[in-house]
Amino acid sequence: MKRLSIVLVSFTVILLLCGFVARAPDVKYFTLYYGNQKVVVTDRTLRPQWFNADSYQDFTNGQSIYRRAESATSISKDFPEIHKILKRIEREVEVPVFDGHINFDPARHEKFWVTGASRGIEMDTEAVSREILAALRTRTYADIIIQTKEIPHKTENEIISKIGLRGQYSTRFDDDNQSRSANIERSALCFNALTLMPGEVLSFNRTVGPRTSARGYEEAKIIIDGEFVPGIGGGVCQTSTTLFNAAIVSGLTVVESHNHSLPISYVPLGRDAMVSSAVDLVIKNNTGSPAYFEAGLENETKVFFKIYGEKLGGKKVNVVTEVIEKPLEIEVVGDTPADTSGFRKIIIEDGYPARFVKTYLQTFDGGRLVSRKLLRKSSYKGKTEIIKYEEIPLTCAETPDIINM
Repeated sequence: MKRLSIVLVSFTVILLLCGFVARAPDVKYFTLYYGNQKVVVTDRTLRPQWFNADSYQDFTNGQSIYRRAESATSISKDFPEIHKILKRIEREVEVPVFDGHINFDPARHEKFWVTGASRGIEMDTEAVSREILAALRTRTYADIIIQTKEIPHKTENEIISKIGLRGQYSTRFDDDNQSRSANIERSALCFNALTLMPGEVLSFNRTVGPRTSARGYEEAKIIIDGEFVPGIGGGVCQTSTTLFNAAIVSGLTVVESHNHSLPISYVPLGRDAMVSSAVDLVIKNNTGSPAYFEAGLENETKVFFKIYGEKLGGKKVNVVTEVIEKPLEIEVVGDTPADTSGFRKIIIEDGYPARFVKTYLQTFDGGRLVSRKLLRKSSYKGKTEIIKYEEIPLTCAETPDIINM
């Protein structure tokens, strides 16, 4: 009976001790105030910041926060549990600065302007950390008000001053051909005031849409199977070609382009960009900043594209072509004289040789060539020249003397 009493007393003491430990007061270190909210930092609020008890034990070596504060140099390094709380408050308090939205309208005198800019709010984490460390080192409770500071946005002038004309290109057309001129203008205006954001892709066909009479396109000459024939939307290829050349000198990336089967008159060989329902001109903005397009007609005889964006600085892009010309094929109508000295060659139908072209992009920086890249290989069909030989009639000076007896 005596032994049972001793066991019961011992058990009671253990329970009392456990109860005492469980009811041990929660140490209150400091309180953080921000806006109309507060976070009271105690042992209980800090413990959940650790992944598990082992990580807590390994990091603290069993030392209290006060002991760790004696040799601490920063909150982020020496108090990860407090640092997590501060980062959570940062996400609630801070507001990112917004420099505004850049607006673009080629019809305005000032083509670019900025709207919607707003200042940011940043938490002064350094000041808060210093106050926390001071409280922990002196082992005194502290009420800490979290200070914030405004971050100014960039001025409109700062933003607009970085935008400049990156490149432009124009081609001439015959304004007497009214249907073709109308098609060129209609398709070019589809790109006017367009903005291509970084990483975005621009498809000519998707932007312009189908070239049909129902959508206002008229009949003019197009190339089909190596022949110029009437077709709805004739002239649109001059728009795509002009865009192609403006894009490459502006530093945009050409993802897809195709040459015509025949040479065209408004650009050099290797610099045309044919489009149809089957093939497209595709351009990607890899410049890292928005690209802004201005397009239309100039003096009713030119179609032009201007592309604006972040200034190129000392960089400049130009285009170089290498042309390999094959021998001209000739077809003779009739007989070919063994000796052509007494014959004249008459061209019945003009021809031109087939040609193969390599188009290169050259980039200069401060006048120094920094890169040369092959943009495209193009091949153009030739046209057989048709000729005939005609005997040259004798002139009076070449007739034999006639002597009358």
